[in-house]
Amino acid sequence: MVETGNRTTYDLVNCLVSIQPTLTSQEFERLRQASAFPKENAGREQLAAGASWKVQRYKAEDLYEPIDIFRELGLPTIDWGADVQWESESNNGKLLLWAAVEDPSDLPFAQPVSCFYWV
Repeated sequence: MVETGNRTTYDLVNCLVSIQPTLTSQEFERLRQASAFPKENAGREQLAAGASWKVQRYKAEDLYEPIDIFRELGLPTIDWGADVQWESESNNGKLLLWAAVEDPSDLPFAQPVSCFYWV
């Protein structure tokens, strides 16, 4: 399991983008398989259900891009944080896209230049 501590998703991905050139293909695969990403409102859902405050984390492939259309459809979106604007074309967005797709070799870049379901 990947330890994320108290980092926000943005902090974690920003760190990964900064060290991306040094990561091996095995480390990228480990990231793809890691349940390291919380979904939006997960903590509120758990508290409403009477559960303890421990945010469940998911693989990037199990979450949708954090945009209004997916929220309106009630789909689980990644918790990107309220203080940071989501930009799918940024290095952070590209890294998550790479982490989320079934076969990263289908993307126009072999590894992220720096995920979720994408329509």
